[in-house]
Amino acid sequence: MDGELLMDLDNDVHDEGNGFDLPLELIPSSFNEVESTKNLEVNADYIDYAKLENEYQNPALSYRLLHMFEVCVNRRPEIAKVINRIHSNNSIDVEFYRTFATALEKHKNADPSKSWPTIDTAWIQTTEDEVQAMTERESANLKKAQDEGIKENIRIAMVKLFDIDFRSGKFYEAAKLYSRSLRDYCNSPKTVVPMLLSHVKVLMYMQDYHRVETYCSQAERAIADCQERETKYDRNTAVFPRNEKESKAMLQQAIKEKAKIDAIMAVVKMCNKNYLAAADKFVSVDHEVFEFPELLSTTDIAYYGCFCALASYDRNQLKEKVIDNGNFRKYTEPEGKLVDLIQAFRNNSFTTVFQLLEELRPSLLLNIYIAGQQKQLYKLIRRRAFVQYISTFGIISLPTMAKVFLTDTNELIDELVDLIDNGIIDARIDPIEEKLYRLDENATQMNSQRLAKIQKDLEERARLLILRAALAIHGVNPAKEMEAEMEASGSGMGRGRRRMAPFGHDDDGSDEDIEMVTQTQQLSFGNGRSFLNRMVNRFTNSGRQATSSSTQNPPPPVAGIGNPNDQGLSDTDMMDP
Repeated sequence: MDGELLMDLDNDVHDEGNGFDLPLELIPSSFNEVESTKNLEVNADYIDYAKLENEYQNPALSYRLLHMFEVCVNRRPEIAKVINRIHSNNSIDVEFYRTFATALEKHKNADPSKSWPTIDTAWIQTTEDEVQAMTERESANLKKAQDEGIKENIRIAMVKLFDIDFRSGKFYEAAKLYSRSLRDYCNSPKTVVPMLLSHVKVLMYMQDYHRVETYCSQAERAIADCQERETKYDRNTAVFPRNEKESKAMLQQAIKEKAKIDAIMAVVKMCNKNYLAAADKFVSVDHEVFEFPELLSTTDIAYYGCFCALASYDRNQLKEKVIDNGNFRKYTEPEGKLVDLIQAFRNNSFTTVFQLLEELRPSLLLNIYIAGQQKQLYKLIRRRAFVQYISTFGIISLPTMAKVFLTDTNELIDELVDLIDNGIIDARIDPIEEKLYRLDENATQMNSQRLAKIQKDLEERARLLILRAALAIHGVNPAKEMEAEMEASGSGMGRGRRRMAPFGHDDDGSDEDIEMVTQTQQLSFGNGRSFLNRMVNRFTNSGRQATSSSTQNPPPPVAGIGNPNDQGLSDTDMMDP
């Protein structure tokens, strides 16, 4: 190592993780401006079309190829030929083909010297007539089923009509059909979960990510209910026996659909720039059962999970959740560069990291979902690399660091100044000597602040315990009194809310009050009731003395009240009378 690069031997941050966290809220707003995929351009050395055809089905395959056609400058003619061949043979989506024809015409006019494919106008007319005939036939079947009033027949007819709309690219009509009608005819997890998954799939093509999250949450609950019902089923006590093979098949199907939902949720979180949550989802997608060619592939899970993890995990999390994760390792093993990238980042081999990032950039830009996130992901990964590198050393030579990060010294200083200004790293730069000095954390100050916070929390907790226990002992229930006043005044504000049970009633609220009293009594270390009554008198006696004109004897003195020499309760005060 360079002589100017001195390691702080007393710092164990290198072993325990990053010395500085990388809060996403401190990232400047300019980092949230993701470049539109329409403005992206990339030159690809090679595209494996056979692998794409094996991993995806239409419409996913056609839309991914169309994205590649838009962004890959040097291979547009060959991509256009592949789209022309695949789409005309395996799809009935006329609207997509028209969109492709418009884009093809634009690029053909811009560079007429290249060999471009010819649009099959006859296929457009023929396929359009076929789609219209199929739609009319299934619509008639649906109307007939509705007239008969048999729910299962209505559901089957709707599924067939939905399938035609989906395959023909009429995503809006398909989503409207499911959202308005189909859910009314699904009354079991066996039918509800596939319906929700199909609906989510359509919304993904529409890029309506907000509704995708909503329906994914519903699907997760339906899958959980299905799994719970199947696991708790007991054939010895069940009224209606079930077929064990069907039960196991349903449980296995629920596991497969859970993996699909997890993958979709992870993609949505990634597209919404919530990379930490996305990484947690990606690394948990079950490899053994995941198969989703209509939308995603295992290669997608590997790339998305790897880059989201690098952008959001520290060294310890990277090792625990990615490197040592046997499930996610099955996704990354076929992609050797991803394995090398993760290991290099974990081992602080940042020269190798940035070389691999440049090699993988075309693959990301050619991917329809992560292309728009590539720029921001790379910036976050680079920032986390800065944090991890600086946390390892006390004094750093800027020229040496510039070589590691594949940049020059002046640009490196600009990046470091930005990190320091945003509070992401705590260091000082010496531009004359070209050195970076990392400032050690003030452990004493941090511990003092932490202890002060703990003390404040404990005091607040104790105060609330005493106050609530005092109310419970005297039978005071503000919520009940307020509710009674509202009922007496005829107000309807309390409707729809849970009524609070009176003290002593066999209810969760009563149990909680009793528990609070018990906890307060335990604070006395002796006769809890005696100590608690003293504290209650502390709340009540002063008010009684102010309002009462009687000549009754004053209450016994309470420790710490009215006597400056009394500093608190003694051990004798804490004992039983």
